[in-house]
Amino acid sequence: MRTRGLPHAFGRRHPTGASIGRSPDGTGARARRMVPTVREAFEMTRIWTPIFILAAMGIAGCSCGEKDDPTATDADSDTDTDTGSDTDTDTDTDTDTDTGTDSDTDTDTDTDTDTDTDTDTDLCAGDDPICEAADDDYEPRTGDADDAPYADCIADDDAYHAFNALSISTIARVAAFEAIADALWRNPDQPPDSADFLEAANQYALAEGIESRVNRREDEHYPCVDDGAGGCLQCRNLTADEITANCDRCVGQCQIQPIVRDALDAGIAAESPLLHAARVEAGLIWFLYISTYKECTTCASAQPDCDSCWAYFTGGWQRDEDVVGLADIVQGIEAETFDRTFDGILAIDCWDDLDDASLPARDDLALQALALAQLDRALLRGVAIILRDRIETWDGLPAGAEKDAAWVFISILGPVLQREAEVRDAVIAGQLEDAWGSDGVVPDVDALICDLETVFHCP
Repeated sequence: MRTRGLPHAFGRRHPTGASIGRSPDGTGARARRMVPTVREAFEMTRIWTPIFILAAMGIAGCSCGEKDDPTATDADSDTDTDTGSDTDTDTDTDTDTDTGTDSDTDTDTDTDTDTDTDTDTDLCAGDDPICEAADDDYEPRTGDADDAPYADCIADDDAYHAFNALSISTIARVAAFEAIADALWRNPDQPPDSADFLEAANQYALAEGIESRVNRREDEHYPCVDDGAGGCLQCRNLTADEITANCDRCVGQCQIQPIVRDALDAGIAAESPLLHAARVEAGLIWFLYISTYKECTTCASAQPDCDSCWAYFTGGWQRDEDVVGLADIVQGIEAETFDRTFDGILAIDCWDDLDDASLPARDDLALQALALAQLDRALLRGVAIILRDRIETWDGLPAGAEKDAAWVFISILGPVLQREAEVRDAVIAGQLEDAWGSDGVVPDVDALICDLETVFHCP
């Protein structure tokens, strides 16, 4: 098992009094990475984010995580390994290890074979389905000493242990998402006006911010673009025609960026503000979902991407802290789905601890694939309950701009589930596809919700 640590000052004490991190002299039977407290992580982000941005703009050759550009080595292997100068190693293979070549080393490991056992046979009778974790799911929060096939590992204490807590630039991106939400769909002064959209656009376009990652984001559920020699081409290096031909893989440039950027521009022009705020919201939730999955995939080759995975979901907070971003949305609707998603991230943390990243290549990609399947199952349930919640809201609204905006959100986020729905139940997938393209003409809303619950019933 690897020894991983951060400067002692940023660690916290385990209840037993042992330091959760490398001992000052580097010794100890099991030195471990240290976990910043919530307030430490937040304050570090608030204090250092402006410095990260300046460094990314002005320092060439920095060792940055989600490697942004050749000048800001954010290895979008979204190896969001912020070294203070935004070392997001976005290896895009999004390995936020952006080496400029963004080696999108993703290996479509998503088999998502929903192995959860559902003990409620009538999923649409009005009661929530009772779900049990699969036998091989990782669940440190239960205190189960036998988490086979996972051996004892660093995540057994039910906390995520950052590889490099001082260089996770993804935290600043999720903070920008929160600022955009406050300016648009969470703005108490509805509808948002042109100034609100301008503020949101500024947050979106921050240096090394969300837009920089949307423009490189690849969906690891789909095969990479073949370079003809057994390797992969990164979407950021393709022509416009090639991106269009690989639209599912090159989802950021081909699908999400056009939605978000067009909506921001239209909102600034004071065109249908509620509708365009909903477009921005749906597009960014889509981005957070695929980014979480992507980073946990590419951290096989760019270890800091594991940190980015955790941060894209939680904003850099632990399970029992005040999470933000996608985690906050999911937790507010269904706490168990949030917990199961956090379990999946800890499964990745456990695998990362057990499968030595210092070797030329990882030895146990099968365990990573198992952890990824657990994580994605929960993430997909999260998207499904967000949709269910919005469908219920839409159904209760009177005709008008607010109802139209709710449906636009549904029509953007709904198709994100189609890939997995077709794998799980082709008949229901066809019904869902018809609903998403119906322009809000849904004869039976209860049936639509039932379809979602049937296919995505367990996290």
